[in-house]
Amino acid sequence: MSMSKVRYLLILLLFFFRSGQALTFSYTPPTECGEFIIKWTPDATGNVAVLLLAAFRTQDSFSQTANAGSNVTISTLGYPAGQEFVVVVSDSSGFASGGISELITVQPRTSSSPSCNTTSSSPAFTYDIEPNSLISCETVNFIWDANAIQPVTVTGVIPLGNFIQFAASNSNNTAPLTANVSPGTMMLFFLMDSNGQLGGVSRILTIGSSTQGSTSCLDSTSPHSTAQPGQGGPTEITISSGAQPGNGSPTGGSTSSGSSSSHVSGAVIGGAVGGGVVVLLGLIVALFLIRRRTAKRKVSEKRPFDAPNIQPLVPDEEMPFVHPFDRYQDIPHNNPWPNSTITPLISHSRSHSNNLNIPTEMASTGSSSTTMVHNAGPGGSEFGESQNDKTPSCYYA
Repeated sequence: MSMSKVRYLLILLLFFFRSGQALTFSYTPPTECGEFIIKWTPDATGNVAVLLLAAFRTQDSFSQTANAGSNVTISTLGYPAGQEFVVVVSDSSGFASGGISELITVQPRTSSSPSCNTTSSSPAFTYDIEPNSLISCETVNFIWDANAIQPVTVTGVIPLGNFIQFAASNSNNTAPLTANVSPGTMMLFFLMDSNGQLGGVSRILTIGSSTQGSTSCLDSTSPHSTAQPGQGGPTEITISSGAQPGNGSPTGGSTSSGSSSSHVSGAVIGGAVGGGVVVLLGLIVALFLIRRRTAKRKVSEKRPFDAPNIQPLVPDEEMPFVHPFDRYQDIPHNNPWPNSTITPLISHSRSHSNNLNIPTEMASTGSSSTTMVHNAGPGGSEFGESQNDKTPSCYYA
């Protein structure tokens, strides 16, 4: 596998791993009149809105651009000790795209915190919920006063869960809703009119079971909560953004839904992210081992050098040595001087041996004979191990 392919695969894996990361937020423990900080990861886009929904109080909202920072600091939290509320974080992806916290309880004021005003401001309009209890698979009505400018948007949030949101407009100033929510689920509702005026937050409602035992309205998409009534959750939650809102069922008026997410606890998501990191590291190690193995294979297959196309020498038995003078032995000589006697300077004879035939005149002078060395054998000296070795030796690549 080439390095370019390895890099591409790693970049692709990192891209998908990054895309799978969720927008998260955390907060410091809240105390009466104390500092309260909400932090989120840099994965937020556009404007980030932090909404505090405290029971029987007006909503408190804070907003800033994502590139301006990754936290909102409330220097003085004007909630009394024992007040319960939830935090909703949203960005340009939609309402609650950053998630919904568990139900948080304000702790008593510390000695270092100054006193502050904990009285809530009055809402722009008021509304009632009839009946005053929610029963699973039964209808409940939201009735607002004439100060609200229609259409009015009704939003219900579930701590560590989904949300329900729809808009209604009619002459009766009423919006019916079928509570297709599992029994035991806690919910908070708040209303907002078309001008952005707030109607305040309801009390904490726990969905009751139908006296008739009907569960016909419930299915796998029914909103539910992972928190237990009366128990707080962790101080940090991790939310997967872009999931679908809960399937609330308004029974009258025009409706519209926002986009939010199904939420799980930080421990579950943390385990999933940790598992993803382990898988990614395993893939990187596997790619490294494959690359090293491929490199070793290439080295073992590489030739020591690019040898030329060497042709083996032909043994003497196949190509006998021909003396240069023998080529002219049988050719008739035209004597330009027929009356003269020509005496050859050197006499020679044809030898049937494979060695070079030395003229007799040279032999008589005591010159030593010479043996041709065809090639040096492997492992031998530069001039061959034996002068009598007639078998040529060649290197075949």
